Amino acid sequence: MNATRSPGQQHPIHARRTPVAGTEPVTSPDQHKPGHRKAGRIGAVVSALVLLAMLFGNHEGRIENIWLIGLAVGLLAIVIGDIVLRRNGLRS
Repeated sequence: MNATRSPGQQHPIHARRTPVAGTEPVTSPDQHKPGHRKAGRIGAVVSALVLLAMLFGNHEGRIENIWLIGLAVGLLAIVIGDIVLRRNGLRS
């Protein structure tokens, strides 16, 4: 096999010059089918409430309470952040 090519000669793969996507924008499959935002928000709020309800259990340590409160606050912060970003037009 001859490894040297003349300066004007291209590799056979590059000689085709066919566009991969043509004129369509390249997107991922999850961008074509958006989920239900309202159902996601309701699910996150319900999950946060369930986590807070777990504070009233039969555990003795405070570390569990810190984790439960932290996770609930994190979920609610994500929901509130999503609402604010969508209202300001920073997310579609």
